Amino acid sequence: ARGADPLKVLVPSFSTKSIEQSTPVSGATNTLTVALNSNYALAAASTVTIAGLTGSATTGTNLTVTSTPAGLEATAAWTHGTGTLVLTVAAGGANVSTDYVVTFSLVNPASTQSLSAPVNVSAAIQDGGAIALGAMTSPTTANYGVANGFKPLEVLVPSFITKSIEQSTPVSGVSNTLTVTLTANYDLAVGSTVTISGLTGSATVNGSLTVASTPAGLGSQGAWTQTGELVLTAASGGTTSGTAYKVTFNLTNTPSDQSSPAVSVVATMKDGSSNPIGSITQAAMMKAGTALYGVARGADPLEVLVPSFSTKSIEQSTPVSGATNTLTVALNSNYALAAASTVTIAGLTGSATTGTNLTVTSTPAGLEATAAWTHGTGTLVLTVAAGGANVSTDYVV
Repeated sequence: ARGADPLKVLVPSFSTKSIEQSTPVSGATNTLTVALNSNYALAAASTVTIAGLTGSATTGTNLTVTSTPAGLEATAAWTHGTGTLVLTVAAGGANVSTDYVVTFSLVNPASTQSLSAPVNVSAAIQDGGAIALGAMTSPTTANYGVANGFKPLEVLVPSFITKSIEQSTPVSGVSNTLTVTLTANYDLAVGSTVTISGLTGSATVNGSLTVASTPAGLGSQGAWTQTGELVLTAASGGTTSGTAYKVTFNLTNTPSDQSSPAVSVVATMKDGSSNPIGSITQAAMMKAGTALYGVARGADPLEVLVPSFSTKSIEQSTPVSGATNTLTVALNSNYALAAASTVTIAGLTGSATTGTNLTVTSTPAGLEATAAWTHGTGTLVLTVAAGGANVSTDYVV
């Protein structure tokens, strides 16, 4: 205003100079949005230079840009090495004090990065003068759960920070509760999927599995195939970046021995409107590697061992009729037997011993001193004492 008045001076500047990106996902096509408003009209052929957009995977020398309202040419000069984009004002020029929104796309790098220096903007006014180099502003809020995820070329490789799996029992043929713990470094919006693969050997047939997610975020049903794949779908509200989600479900163990298979997890990320935004690359899940019920690595998923006695012998002290006869039983199991477990010896028929209880002696101490006796069937039920009976240990009763 009144720019023709003598010695009326106004330093050229951008009152608005912001930039933000659409996605921080590594390797994704990223739409950058620039908002500019200058205190000078920019004549046709003036240039606006945005510098510092380093690290992208976009090469070439030109980028397609869109300007709203139309005021900048549809093609801009791009220099990959310095991350510099030069916009040219189109015929008719760009109006003073008018908001111009310019969008263009770059491909994010494949690895995590944060720009160490701000992105700057400057302008060369065709009829003389310039807008000095100045730092552009960007939102500081999270994007898809990534801190500062709207800052230009702030890139984070999607991954599961935590990805563990363990089971409740290695016993063959029984229902087994598996517990999965997952923590992603991105929000997984509704419709995103998490696929756990490699759970082979289960006796559970194809179908829908009931799952429990704590906190609620990964739904209440999972799609199961007996080839060993479980697909979980993020429910309304999705999951939150940096939060551990514990998911439990039941499979039936194989009836025979099996070593724990290799289990992996992968995710497809969506934006909440069914649009894919990227993926978490398949990676091996962590196993506990600890013993369970005395079974080495028994907490590992689908590690199965058929319970058995490796030693199971019985002998007597005398065949003399009417004599008191001491019977000696030797037992050694491949499982630890917890307190209150029972060992039943059947078929001791024909004795003259009645009553309902017998006194027994266990070496080492692992069985209670009194056992239930049924004379008619010759059945003796031993009960494991407090402290339990150890795995792979010879017990003489």
